[in-house]
Amino acid sequence: DNLVKLILAFVTATGTVMLPYVANAFAKHDMKKVHEMLYKSFDFVSALAYPMMFGIAGVSLTLASLYYSAKYAPVGPAMLIESIVILMIGWSNVIGTQYLLPVNRVKDFTTSVTIGAVVNIILNFPFISLWGLNGAMWATVLSEVAVTGYQLYVVRKDLDLSLMFQSSWKYLLASGVMFVAVFGMNTHLKASWLWLICEVALGVVIYAGLVYFLKAPIIDQAKNLISKKLQK
Repeated sequence: DNLVKLILAFVTATGTVMLPYVANAFAKHDMKKVHEMLYKSFDFVSALAYPMMFGIAGVSLTLASLYYSAKYAPVGPAMLIESIVILMIGWSNVIGTQYLLPVNRVKDFTTSVTIGAVVNIILNFPFISLWGLNGAMWATVLSEVAVTGYQLYVVRKDLDLSLMFQSSWKYLLASGVMFVAVFGMNTHLKASWLWLICEVALGVVIYAGLVYFLKAPIIDQAKNLISKKLQK
């Protein structure tokens, strides 16, 4: 959980940055700008969350043993399951922290978090009894799915969901190909820090190359950001 949350810090950092900008635009009644910022932020978070989710899943089976010790081998499969929350929390962070809270829809935000907590508690009892540690991980994943699902439901009439997910398939495809290569290496090569670094490097190259080939929106965002930095 600590390792997954460490990765999540990079994904959810945009929420802290974007919240005041969205709140300011909302205060000025500029909903067009609010939506524009949200769509860009959602795409940016998706571009980060997909490869981080598949990346941590790809190296999970050996990462726990290397990082903690061989005694923590059961953490590997659990981490593989829990990696799904990286994407779910990334999306709910954009919708909840960057939209619902700034536009003063605190009730919807609080309800989503409450639903997640209730689902987690209810599922933990049977899941842990049946599958132990992995059951607890599935309960966590499904609770985050419930949070994100509810938030998407309450904003469905205010936001263009098809526009939000328009480029998700590109990040999913690039990350999927990356996962196959990294997971294959991770399960067939000897577990070592050197091979782990090689696997991560290969994953970065594959994902970046495919995203560039597919002309995903994150490429234009990166170019614009670099251009603005150079102008300064």
